[in-house]
Amino acid sequence: MIELKLLSQSGNIVTYEFIIESEQSGQVQYNFKSREYRVEQQTITKYHKSYLVHLIAKLAEFSNLNQFPNNYTIAWY
Repeated sequence: MIELKLLSQSGNIVTYEFIIESEQSGQVQYNFKSREYRVEQQTITKYHKSYLVHLIAKLAEFSNLNQFPNNYTIAWY
């Protein structure tokens, strides 16, 4: 599970704080024009790669909808 909290939206870039499994937190920046992202590697590498895949896929979905919620929980099984 990943919890997202919107920190800022400026120009083409949104910044979210992410909290993985209620343990580790970090920040991700997503440019919704270029679809490029920047994430703090040291926080995400502790977890399986699927966490990063889910995180980026959800940001791309937000971008497609042009909606960036203040808070969101990504859960899967």
